[in-house]
Amino acid sequence: MVRMQSLVWASFLMGFAVIDAPAALPRRMAAAVEKLRAVGPEGQGHAAAQAAWTDVSKAKASHIPDLLVAMDGANDYALNWLRSAVETVVQRETAAGAKLPAKALENILRDTRHHPRARRLAFELIRRIDAPKAEALLPGFLQDPGPELRRDAVAQLMATAAGQANGAKAMAVTTYRQALGHAREADQIEDIAKRLQDLGDKVDLAKTFGWVSKWQLIGPFDNTGEAGFAKVYPPEERLEWSAELPGKSGPVKWFPYETRSEYGLVDFNQAISSLKGAVGYAVAEFWSDSARTAQVRLGCKNGWKIWVNGALVFGRDEYHRSAEIDQYRMPVSLQAGKNVILVKCAQNEQTQDWAKEWEFQLRITDEHDWTQFRGPNGDGVSAEPGVPVRLEPSSITWSIGLPGRGLSSPLIIGDKVLVTASSGARQDRLHVLCFRLSDGAPLWERQFWATGRTMTHEKIGAATPTPASDGKAIYAIFSSNDCVALDLDGRLLWFRGLGRDYPNASNSLGMSSSLVVVDGVVVAMVENDSESFTAGLDARTGLNRWKLDRPKKANWTSPVVLRSPGQPNRVLLQSSAGVTAVDPSTGKVAWEFSEGASTVPSLVVSAGRVVVPANGITVLEPEVGAAKPKSVWRSAQLRPGTASPVVVGDRLLTLNDGGILTCASLQDGKRLWQLRLKGSFSATPVVAGGHLYCVSEDGRVQVVDPSKPEGAVVSELPLGQTVIGTPSLAAGSLFVRSDAKLVRLGGSGLR
Repeated sequence: MVRMQSLVWASFLMGFAVIDAPAALPRRMAAAVEKLRAVGPEGQGHAAAQAAWTDVSKAKASHIPDLLVAMDGANDYALNWLRSAVETVVQRETAAGAKLPAKALENILRDTRHHPRARRLAFELIRRIDAPKAEALLPGFLQDPGPELRRDAVAQLMATAAGQANGAKAMAVTTYRQALGHAREADQIEDIAKRLQDLGDKVDLAKTFGWVSKWQLIGPFDNTGEAGFAKVYPPEERLEWSAELPGKSGPVKWFPYETRSEYGLVDFNQAISSLKGAVGYAVAEFWSDSARTAQVRLGCKNGWKIWVNGALVFGRDEYHRSAEIDQYRMPVSLQAGKNVILVKCAQNEQTQDWAKEWEFQLRITDEHDWTQFRGPNGDGVSAEPGVPVRLEPSSITWSIGLPGRGLSSPLIIGDKVLVTASSGARQDRLHVLCFRLSDGAPLWERQFWATGRTMTHEKIGAATPTPASDGKAIYAIFSSNDCVALDLDGRLLWFRGLGRDYPNASNSLGMSSSLVVVDGVVVAMVENDSESFTAGLDARTGLNRWKLDRPKKANWTSPVVLRSPGQPNRVLLQSSAGVTAVDPSTGKVAWEFSEGASTVPSLVVSAGRVVVPANGITVLEPEVGAAKPKSVWRSAQLRPGTASPVVVGDRLLTLNDGGILTCASLQDGKRLWQLRLKGSFSATPVVAGGHLYCVSEDGRVQVVDPSKPEGAVVSELPLGQTVIGTPSLAAGSLFVRSDAKLVRLGGSGLR
């Protein structure tokens, strides 16, 4: 039985934004609030707080949101003083017939930058005002960073499943499985697993969560006085499996350990001994099929540090502050092939029963944000769990109107969905829009006037290229060759009119190459029949780092980043001449494939190989130091249409404009099967859970299982809209963008 407790709010300090209290409170009351925020341990500040509390508790109902905002960055003592004051205000004001500020409370609830306890209290007040409204809001919190709101949302989903269990067993299993994917607390997880087992669906929790289970351990080392956390012991400098090292109580050696815990707990007390004031190390090796971004997710109530491939990722020097699944999430870069993760776990000298645990749990997941065309790795593949396979009208979580046309894919970054559009008779008004992930509510919009040519083929428009993000900003380019950088709150960072800077850089059908951002450089392909170039723009300033002349022929492909272990990143530029690999920092050419390539569908990288739409499909294998990559195989039978090729495991899939989906072996190009889909296609398929999500031009979403002997469409959903752009995957959802709407299918709003 896992020893898990509710998350202590201090764990939110990683990445938690402290928001200043607004100045709406009267001056005296604002000063009193600061006295409440100043309380500390052992009665510190209590005398001043007692008088201040009297002033704060006299606030009006309209001041309640300000008092909740004052909780941002407050310590646990201050949170309780502030909560007590809020409850006193609510009691007095409602008894006098005053109405609570429902809209302002909802705004605080939805804004994840606010303290989780302030947001939870806002939810409780909304439920007091309008219980049905509160219940309707809950599905939006299935992926909430606040554990109480997330728990409530999971509980609601569990109740829905329980109601389905009698008459719709299959539906109940689906709903319970969805709840399991979002649950993070042990009692709910165990309850869901039991109910699924009662329905005949046995759950392997260790497999479901994907814990790292096989480790090499060594210890104990000394942590007397908690000095061992900072001390550099030999495993931090070099991993020697046969070495005998001086430990806390004598020589220690590495030994193998495999956890049998359903929750992936690596228990040093069990593996080494029940010691206090000790440090233990754990090492695991794992393989990645390609270089990619990922997340390390850790649950631990001890002091800890984590290294990936020798680089320190993060550490936390605190003890016994509770733990939960995925308590800490850290972005990392994996290399293709073997990766090594080192965990340092420090136990202090407290002897209370609640301080005995000396353990951690860890899993590695793909980075779930969708940060560019075809996702963070540019391959259209996501490890995002919970994307619905059986689509039906109720799968639509939300659908919102857009102010103009566009083919660009939406980006999903944290709790934001970002997309571009163009409007006006000449398509010369350029839009960057940001929506809230949970319900599609608009957060901000920025408009710009085009400085370059906006005329395009009638099938596309000025907002055809997909933006890119480095997680700090969004970089958007339009067919007019206007390139803009905004931070995630919509603040303009820089604007480049590349169509004005280089006035001959355009073509008669419109530009569509999407951006990538890598190593602090935004790579923009502006390739055409006249002034053809690719530029590397400094992500911070927008200034040219480099500018490379390119073949003078219209080109609609997009750049792709090639990441190789032990090698610098390369940006692959595809054109009618072939493929050119360049250094993103300098623009210097590293290697070239000069046997021609398509100018519409883009290449894809998988397991170190480059799959190029060239003479059908040509698969290349770059070699270190070589001026030309090795050609592995070529097949004219696999020629794609507008959609780019996709790799699923050991299978390569191409889709032509007429809807013929072809599956081949990635190893040798041998064709395995063909399947006719309904409709014509321009959008590239995307992949989640081993299934392809293909969207036809008439807006029909078809889900394909490529593992079937002849491939099989397992569900479809007509959206009744024209869709040319490639969909996106994140937050357990498929995001489809049409000329008129942005639609979210599945995810936290799905019941």
